[in-house]
Amino acid sequence: LAERMMHPKYNVEKIYQVSLDMNLRKEDFDKLLAGIELEDGYIKADDLSYVGDGEDHKEVGIVLHSGRNRIVRRVFEHLGYTVKYLDRVGYAGLTKKNVPKGKWRFLEPKEVGFLKMKVGGDKQKGRSPIEGGNKNAGRGKRGVAEKPAPVRKTKKAKEPEPDTESED
Repeated sequence: LAERMMHPKYNVEKIYQVSLDMNLRKEDFDKLLAGIELEDGYIKADDLSYVGDGEDHKEVGIVLHSGRNRIVRRVFEHLGYTVKYLDRVGYAGLTKKNVPKGKWRFLEPKEVGFLKMKVGGDKQKGRSPIEGGNKNAGRGKRGVAEKPAPVRKTKKAKEPEPDTESED
């Protein structure tokens, strides 16, 4: 499930709260929504908003589905901003609400079910690797193919030879 959630093809949504060194200009806001080209490819914000009231536009919320390395920082640096603070506040519909900083909690069964539904969780459970199921099926503890056991040829028990002598 974790592999699927991190894979880009499943478009898992990540929500970030970003504090910048200066106000985000309207033209840069629009560029992020339209998409920009970085050294490793095109990136577009799924959603973007200013956080808080008033004229202070240093705090923004950004929604991305890309999981590329340091993508949020690189996007803003590309536009000339320095990220002062970055917090991922949502991941695949889950939030950190009511979880104190530095703490964690187990997911509720309904949350696990929701995540499996979102990324196609257990659809392929029990299928062979050829059919697209468990990639470690038929493999040892470390995922390395095990050597097949040698095939032993067994001797068949000799059948008794028919009596050629007849009792008359």
